[in-house]
Parts: sequence; C-alpha cells; structure tokens
Amino acid sequence: MNLFRKIFKRDTTEKLRRKQEEQLPADELFAQKFTENGGKFIYCTSEIEVQEAFRSILKELGLYVKMSSNASPTIEAMFEEHTSFFSFPTIDSNVYLTDCEYLITSLGGIMFTSLQMKHRKMNELPDTFIVFAKTSQMVKDISEGMRGLNKRYPANQKPTGLVTLQSFFEDPEKSSIATYGTSNKKTYLILLEDLTNLLSNNLFDESGLKNNFKQITEEIFSDIITLKDRCNSVFIVGNDIFSTEKNQSRELDIFIDCLYSLHKQIIEVADSVIEVVYGLPYDRKLK
Repeated sequence: MNLFRKIFKRDTTEKLRRKQEEQLPADELFAQKFTENGGKFIYCTSEIEVQEAFRSILKELGLYVKMSSNASPTIEAMFEEHTSFFSFPTIDSNVYLTDCEYLITSLGGIMFTSLQMKHRKMNELPDTFIVFAKTSQMVKDISEGMRGLNKRYPANQKPTGLVTLQSFFEDPEKSSIATYGTSNKKTYLILLEDLTNLLSNNLFDESGLKNNFKQITEEIFSDIITLKDRCNSVFIVGNDIFSTEKNQSRELDIFIDCLYSLHKQIIEVADSVIEVVYGLPYDRKLK
C-alpha cells in the first residue's frame, strides 16, 4: 500500500469514527472517552448505589487509605455517613474526594476550578481522585463549560485556576499522545443520574417527545415515593433549569413544565430541601 493510500485510509477511518461518536448519546460518548483515557467509571441511578460504589472503591484501594476532600456542600451531603473516611488534611492524604464543575464529553475529561482544588495546583493534590458528578454536568467541550461557568457565577465570585483533567491512568506512562505532558490522576468517577436526566430519558425517544408525558411524569414521582418508603433515606439531585427562557420550542416548554411539576411534588413530601447557590447551601424548607 503506497503512502497516499495509507493516508487516505487513515483519514476515512477517522471520519467514520467521528461520525459514529456524533451519533452516540452524551453519557455513552463520555463513558467511552473517559475509560479510553484510563478512568474508572461507575454509573448510579440512586443514592444507595452511590454509597455502594463509594464503599467498593474504598475496598479496592485497600487498607492504607488516607482521604481528604474539597469539603463542598455536595460532597458533605452525599457522603455524610462516611465523613470519618475523608478527614485527613490534604497534604497528608493519598486519596482526594471531590465534585467537579463539568464533564467534557468530546474529551472524556473533567473540568475543575479552584473551588474543587482548594486553590492548590493539580500536582499538589493526591495521586488518586474519587470524583462525584451528575449526568446534567455533561457539556460538549471546554468552550461550553466556560460559558456555563460565566453563567453560574457572578463576576466577583468567579472561580479561578481552571483545569481540565484528561489522563486517568494508574501508570502515567500509558497516557496517550493527546494527553502527554498533562496532569495525570488515577480517577474513579461516581456518576449519578439526576432528576433532569431521569425525566429526559423517559420523556423522549428517537422520534422526540412522547405523547403520554403527563403519565410518565406521574409514574416517576410514584416510583420515587415507593423508593422513599423502602429506604431509610433518599437523596434526590435536581437542577436549576428554570432560568431557561420558554417559548423556544413546544417540546422544551413541556419538558420544563413536567420538571417543575416533579420538583414541586418532591418538595412537598421531602423532609429537607437544600439549594446550593454559588457553592453555599440554603435550607429552603426550614421547620
């Protein structure tokens, strides 16, 4: 095979690969890219599964775990029963538990800021990361993540030290050419399907919005109540999409209405409702 044919074949193969990736759902594309980059990916649909995943990771890491965390409201709420496990100072720890800003689907990368890194450089943090994220934190690329940061944080509270981690191999020598020379952390990602994504996955199929969207929304709430009755505690993660302008499309308007209805019903039966605004927790259901 001559050089021209080799280059042509490589170019055709690359175009085919990109086309196949474009057809994948965002969560599948991210999972594929993230694991190719050496990450360990655990998908969860409930708080119970998150706790089980966390315990499994601790078991895999072994006896000599000294864990610290970024102590964000999200981490402290989700892993409250495990607080004793991540009480070490960051400088003395070998495992770091944190949340993140965004998951970059096109790269299989994780975007962090100073809020997660506690104003430290990446090489000053432990070599092993446990990252907790929600499916709604997925964005296509770094530019979309930057726009999200600009929207979420006011100018005087905007976090600094933006880093997108893309190499997660236990052995840094296995990093790809694309990530060579960048920071490397052995990383476990616990990904929770949140309320927005749960509703979206049930309301839409390949043809668009399903006609029985009201019934589906009611069934999801009924399933949540059943889960609540069977468990000691249920932790439900929602999102702020209500700043989204309506009248963009009929399907989007219906989705927002269904999500609002679902939030409202859950709040009515919840024991506690915590809203996180610019990283600060506020109790919206004071007793």
